[in-house]
Amino acid sequence: MRSLRLAAERLETAGVYPFLSILAHKVTERIGCPDETLAAICRRVTPLVVPLDSVEGYERRMDELIDSLLPPE
Repeated sequence: MRSLRLAAERLETAGVYPFLSILAHKVTERIGCPDETLAAICRRVTPLVVPLDSVEGYERRMDELIDSLLPPE
């Protein structure tokens, strides 16, 4: 968790790759280890993401990416 927080904080400070901070937050939620620091960063950086098509499409792709990263339940 410490590494995820640090990475998300650095990305936010640099103003780059907001989707990675959102991904970190969503993964921790999915595995049952939500983190308030990551949640706060996610709330701040989410408005910076401009989806290629739609918010729903972006969220679907994010969920698919998380599914590909985590072992099946």
